[in-house]
Amino acid sequence: MTTPASPPEIILDGVSYNINNFSQTVHAMVNIRSRWEEDLAEERAAVLKTESAIRALDEQLSKIVTDELKAKAEAAAKSKEAPAEDKKDAA
Repeated sequence: MTTPASPPEIILDGVSYNINNFSQTVHAMVNIRSRWEEDLAEERAAVLKTESAIRALDEQLSKIVTDELKAKAEAAAKSKEAPAEDKKDAA
């Protein structure tokens, strides 16, 4: 990642200050803050991406589980019907 250029100003308590009028310590701290803001933006994007993937997976999982439960219920119903049909055929 490239080091961001120092912003020309910083706003503290609603007052804008040109950072060029301050020490190298202020410049360094502003640069650190700018990098952290960039990192945070990237991390937020990654979180959104992961949350979206989880939602998509949940939808797929819900459909698959529902389909499997339905298939099991149908199979169970058929297995209960099969002996009754066999008895009718035997009579």
